Amino acid sequence: MASSSVSNYSDLVQATKSGRKVQELIQDLRGFFEVDAIGEKDGYSKVECHNDESKVLDELREQFKIELLTSKKFANIIKDIVPRPEKNYYLSTIIRLLVFQSGLSDLEELVDKDDCIILIPVLTASVNGSLEERATGQRIPFIFETESELVISGRCSIHLQPQSKAVCVVLSIGRDKE
Repeated sequence: MASSSVSNYSDLVQATKSGRKVQELIQDLRGFFEVDAIGEKDGYSKVECHNDESKVLDELREQFKIELLTSKKFANIIKDIVPRPEKNYYLSTIIRLLVFQSGLSDLEELVDKDDCIILIPVLTASVNGSLEERATGQRIPFIFETESELVISGRCSIHLQPQSKAVCVVLSIGRDKE
């Protein structure tokens, strides 16, 4: 299942196309690291950049926030994935550049299980993997694709095949805890 066709599991994962400005900033981020310099590890880890990427990441967060606030599609995706039907959601202030590699990446280490995580692929080679809902053990095949935004439930884990690498911008969204 490609990331753009995840309709049967809409409470676990959905994908949407990135906006033009987000795509431009993602292109800019590609110049901050070399994928070949990323050592082989299992799971996820922080990408070490040549220069300070924080300004680009902050700008990317602001552009993503604009997309989030102006897109009814995003609001509907969040309602499908976040199990509490509240109206107010937060966008995390923390934005990371992580690489997901072979093996298991437990998303609950990055986001509360009742919230969702946003993965915006920066550089991949159409990495094949699967999502596993931890409570049921159900696995769903998917592909990391550039120019997309994956919204994934925090109650999932990502499994990638050996030799896989997907560099992603990572944010989280959840219900306001007022």
